[in-house]
Formats: sequence, C-alpha cells, structure tokens
Amino acid sequence: MQLVFHLSEKCEIFNFIDDLADKLKRLNKKSINQNLISSENSDYIFLLLYHPDKAVRKKGKYLLKSININKKNNTKTNWIEKDLEESQLELYFQFIIHFLAVKNINLFLKSVKLIQSDKKKFEPYLIEALVNENEAIGLNAAKLLHVINNERYKSPNFYEIMKNLSELEKAKLMKKIEKKIVNLSNMSWKKRESIVRMLISLEIPKCVNKIQEFITDPDENIRFNIAASLPNFQTPLVEKLLIILLLDEKDKIRFKAAESLGVLFPNLYKNHSPQNILQIYGTKHPKKLLSLMDSFKSNINIQKMWKKLGYDSNFIQKYYSVSDLTLIEKYIEYIVLSADGSLKNTINFIISDRMPRILEFISNKIKNEENVDKKRNFLQTYQDIQNLFTIKQRDGFILLL
Repeated sequence: MQLVFHLSEKCEIFNFIDDLADKLKRLNKKSINQNLISSENSDYIFLLLYHPDKAVRKKGKYLLKSININKKNNTKTNWIEKDLEESQLELYFQFIIHFLAVKNINLFLKSVKLIQSDKKKFEPYLIEALVNENEAIGLNAAKLLHVINNERYKSPNFYEIMKNLSELEKAKLMKKIEKKIVNLSNMSWKKRESIVRMLISLEIPKCVNKIQEFITDPDENIRFNIAASLPNFQTPLVEKLLIILLLDEKDKIRFKAAESLGVLFPNLYKNHSPQNILQIYGTKHPKKLLSLMDSFKSNINIQKMWKKLGYDSNFIQKYYSVSDLTLIEKYIEYIVLSADGSLKNTINFIISDRMPRILEFISNKIKNEENVDKKRNFLQTYQDIQNLFTIKQRDGFILLL
C-alpha cells in the first residue's frame, strides 16, 4: 500500500511516534500490546523499527508483533531499509531528519550519524528540510549539507546554501513554501517569520509575489527584514513594495526602505530621506501612489506628499475612490459652477486616473439627461476634460492621454 502524507500530517505522525517511543521505554515487555495504539495509526508504526534509539527499536518490535504487522516475523532490530515501500522510505528519511530539532543530544547525534552514513540518499531530503517550519531543522540541515558535500555546499550558512541551489531545486522548495501560506490572519508570528525567511533566502523572482502578502505584517521585525532584503530581487514589483514600506509607521523601516531604494536606483534615490523619495516617486508616478490610497489614505506621510505635489490631500482622501458620477458632480460644483479654481488640479488628477473611461460615462449622461441645465453642465464638463487630455498631433491625429 502506498502512503501519501501532507506536511502537517507528517509532523503529527512524528509527534505521535515520539510520544509512543517515550511510552515504550517505560514499559516492560509484558505490558506492550496492541492497546497502545489505535487502528488508524498502524500504517506508520513501522517507524519504530528505524528509531535512532536501539531500545525503542527493540520494544517497537514487540509492539509490531502484537498487532501482527510484522508479517515476516523478522527478529532483528537494526536497519531494514530495503524492506520498505517507496512512500515508507520517504517517510523514514524525513523521520530521521526530524530528530535534528530534538533537545535530547544523544538522539540528535545518532540521527546525524545515520544521515552521514547514507549521505547520498539523505541529501535530497536535507534540501527539502531547508524549508521546514521548524527553524532548527532548516539550519541544521544546512550545516549537514555542508558536512556531507562540502564541494557543492561551500559554506554551512543557511542563506548561502539556499541562494546557490539549482533552479529546479528552488522551484520545488517554492512549491512547498506556497502551500504554507494559508490563512495569514490566524498564523503565528513564528510561522510567518519562518516563511518570510525562506522566501528571502531563495532569491528568485517568484518569491516577491509571496513576500508582498507580508508587506504590512503586524510584526515590525518581519517588515524590516523585507525592507532590507528586497534589493536582492530584480523584479518591477520590488520598487512598489519598497514605496509601500516608505509609508510604514516605524521610522527604522521607512529609512531601511529608503536605503534599499538607494541601492536599487542610485541615480534617483540614493542618500534621500523617505519623504523626499516619496515626493520624487509621486512626481514621476502620481497615479501609482493614488492606487495605494485604499490601504494608506490616512497615512500622514502620503498626505504630506500630496501637499508637496500641489494637490489638496483632504479632497483626495475623501473623493479618490468615489463613483464616476459623484466625481463628475464635484467637478461641476467646483469647476464649472464656481470661480474658485483651487481644486482644479486635484480633481483633474483624480479624473486622469479614470481616463478614457470617464469620458464615455459623461457621453452617456449627455445622451440620457433630460434636464437642460444638467445636460449643459455635462456637456461643458465633457469638453473641458477632452481638451485637457487631448494632444493634437502635427499629422492631424488626435490622441487621448
């Protein structure tokens, strides 16, 4: 029978075997019987035969006999890898590796010895263990990879090993990491920190899309580590994420994001403060900053930036996401029917983000509006906006911006 386990199930399996092993060590031979386990656990009781502790292997043999699992009636208590099916063999390698995080130094050393004695078979499972949720397993797996193959793994450093894996190995690890990113709101800080550490260390473009999910993480250390590591990735999304971090409530994160932007774009941002970089970015990409308002409309730094760019920050905060109809009504109120043009640039800026869609909307209003005064106001608005966002080319073509 082929056994298939998910990662969380494997953790539960290993925890069960660990608890059962502790219990067996306290029992005498006569007390060991099938009542110690339930029927649903019987598929992986075979792991007791491969436990690093010889006493556990011996008593595990008695337990297996009592529930008639060991059909070969083999009396030896040492390694019998060749008797395992492929899925069982995979579970065995992972079972031994999980001892890299135990507090019992004897079990730890015995598991290390087992790994070193069969290093070629253990190597792919050690690579897989680099993204284990238990940080100790990942760090110790990195050290062991260096020990068993120091020609390939020049350093025992976790980040160096992750960075230098093959593209295929990185892709496999990425799939495993992606499966962990579920229900972040209920995920513990430790698990979130572990996932971000893995994503940062892989240094492949695909990681940035997943790092984005942690950009506003409640933990400031996670956000700081992201700000510090993003220059290692070369994707268009990196600049946007660092701009978001410039809006962080913590100064240390804002300044680290500014430093990272200076590394990536020295001609634009090097040695500039977070607020200066916001103004530079806002001047160059005002619509991109407008897209951040859903998450940061009350952010004092983005409000300061709007003012420095000559826009009314209060108006943007209130009307950037209103319906097209509401925005056009405000245009008519403040521009068409008013002599005060102080809000003109701000309203036109918000309208520009909706071009050319909003012209089509106004055109439909003109066609369907029966009130003469309203129809005239819509028509005036349409002409004003069309003139503002139209370029007349020398060759006679007309383009909407």
